[in-house]
Amino acid sequence: PPITAGILESVTRDTLLRALAEKFALAPVERPIDRTELYIAEELFFCGSTYEVHPIVSVDSIPVGEGEIGPITAGLWEHYEALVRGTIPDHGEWRTPVYGAQSAGAAAE
Repeated sequence: PPITAGILESVTRDTLLRALAEKFALAPVERPIDRTELYIAEELFFCGSTYEVHPIVSVDSIPVGEGEIGPITAGLWEHYEALVRGTIPDHGEWRTPVYGAQSAGAAAE
């Protein structure tokens, strides 16, 4: 859904939208969705700072697709993890090194 549908604009959401286009050559469409569309979806996932990418395998006890994580969601989850953990060079500018308090304290002495 678009951010006008009451969801938060987030770095995670933006990262996933960009990854879908860049890595998977999919063109995400932002539009309001009806609950009934969830029942016939092939794949669904939540995203957010805490969830990162979290597959949805059923809605109201109705299986989504085959009732397990789908190939696009699995691939997106794997790619997202690699991006944010820095195990691939893509979008290194998105990551900021954070050094432990011990290192910061030692530098200040």
